[in-house]
Amino acid sequence: MTTSPNTWEAPPPEQRPSGPPVVLAVIVVAAVLLAVAIAYVLVAQRSASVEGGWLSSDSSGAMFVQMTEVDGRLAGSVQIWRPDGGFGSPSGTESVSLSGLRSESSVSITLEAALGARLTWTGEVAGDELTLQITSNDGRLRSAVFRRASVEDFNGAVSRGEVDQQERDVAAQQRDELLAAEQELAEAVDQAEKADQRVAEDVDELARLIEDLGAIDLQPEIDAMEADLQAMRDQLDRVIASPECVAQADGLVRLGDLRIGLADSGLAYRDAAAEADGRIGRAAVAVDELATHKAELDAAIERAGSAAPTTTITNDDVAEQLDGARAAIEAARARLDQTDDAAGGFSSTGDSLLDEGEGSIESCAASAPERAPSAPGAPPLPPTAPAE
Repeated sequence: MTTSPNTWEAPPPEQRPSGPPVVLAVIVVAAVLLAVAIAYVLVAQRSASVEGGWLSSDSSGAMFVQMTEVDGRLAGSVQIWRPDGGFGSPSGTESVSLSGLRSESSVSITLEAALGARLTWTGEVAGDELTLQITSNDGRLRSAVFRRASVEDFNGAVSRGEVDQQERDVAAQQRDELLAAEQELAEAVDQAEKADQRVAEDVDELARLIEDLGAIDLQPEIDAMEADLQAMRDQLDRVIASPECVAQADGLVRLGDLRIGLADSGLAYRDAAAEADGRIGRAAVAVDELATHKAELDAAIERAGSAAPTTTITNDDVAEQLDGARAAIEAARARLDQTDDAAGGFSSTGDSLLDEGEGSIESCAASAPERAPSAPGAPPLPPTAPAE
């Protein structure tokens, strides 16, 4: 039958699935949900378990825990590596056995340490992380986070740690060398500053001592000895000129007194000369000290290099000071030697004059029987000169 284009026809009836396919779809969905639930349970059970290997590593070292678990009881070992070679092992690695318990997520581990000591670590496991409270090197507790790993992971951590430690050792050595160089430079600068201060003080002290040398004057003591010696000469002339032995003997006593006076003036000279010699000696010591401290200053400046301080006194000034001081000391010694010779000559001459007077008395005594006594009223001997 044909229809016209304007004639409407109803669509064919919808084809609906039959009963059995719907049931099958429900079963599939249920199976998927069951599988997901089973997988979740399995994952949850695996996450709660601590069996296997666990690794914790940082710059202070690496720890690898291997455990087996049976009904919540744990057994295994802990390998510990430290870059500083701790635990008395040259390689820095130590292995100790462990035992412990797990209750749900809580974990308690006991380590059998050396010499029968025991350490207990406690913590929790959450998935692939195990957090334990462990005892650090200083005896304090700290948290260490472990993650699931293998022996190869531990060996790799140790290798990286050894490389890192070598780099730290090199950096520490370079730092120590730099600090040592800086300290050495600072000490050199400090020594240079102190040496420069000593040189400046030495220059001032030496100038004062050289000025003291110029004030040395032994002429008054030499004049006193010369005057005493002249008095002895005059008295000896009177003794020899006396016609009577008794008068000569009296004059000889006076001559001896004058000799004692010469000895006293000689003692005064020796005291003054000793004081002058001390001044010369102190100046000579000051010269040596200045030369020594100047050499120390030069060495310190050389060590300090470009950081060396500017010296207070130039090298030319120090050299001029030393040359002038040595010349002044030499001149002072020459003057002292000259006056020493003069004083020694005066003393020797005084002894000779006294000996001559004694000889005159002996000659007079030997010829006394042949000499007539002085007549009454004879003019007396000329008076002796008063002691000066």
